[in-house]
Amino acid sequence: MARNPWLRPAGADGFVAVRVLWERFAAVYGTKWRLQFPDEASQVVWGESAAALFYARGIQYRMLKPVLDRLLATVRADSVPPSLAELADMVLPAIDFAAAFDEARVQAPLVLLGAAVWSQPAIYWAARDFGLNRIAAARWGRSKGDWVRLLSKRLASTCPAVPANVPPPEYKRGNAAVAAASVAQLKEMLAAKAA
Repeated sequence: MARNPWLRPAGADGFVAVRVLWERFAAVYGTKWRLQFPDEASQVVWGESAAALFYARGIQYRMLKPVLDRLLATVRADSVPPSLAELADMVLPAIDFAAAFDEARVQAPLVLLGAAVWSQPAIYWAARDFGLNRIAAARWGRSKGDWVRLLSKRLASTCPAVPANVPPPEYKRGNAAVAAASVAQLKEMLAAKAA
């Protein structure tokens, strides 16, 4: 069994990530936080629970930083600290990775046709990262690790909107007007490039 990185010293300074997280919450919520965990034993239990949950969900400390910054910016005197599950959902919303993979597999071939419908931008961008052609032919069992990593990365950041579905242009053979318009467009593009 792999050792949980949340409980190990990391970096040149040797800080333990879960302890740093506890201290950040103490700084954000002050005495309200410290009163919830008055003794060392309760702090250790919280730390082990946090480490187990975040490790199981694939959450890394760097993924938590934007959430902590948001909490710090929005905290008020009457703010209640989030539970561990709420904190994990702020970082990575609960998602069925297998269902998202199936959605990406079905929608990927439709992108070229301009007919894809995505439930959320993170799935679209993770499919692009994975490779639209690759995911269309992929199987869950062999691709699970890559997919979970890519989708988790996209869920942890702000994704741009899915580009509008634009059907590919239809080229009509034998139509002189379409050919003339295409040649004129190419000449404009070349002239703009030369200028």
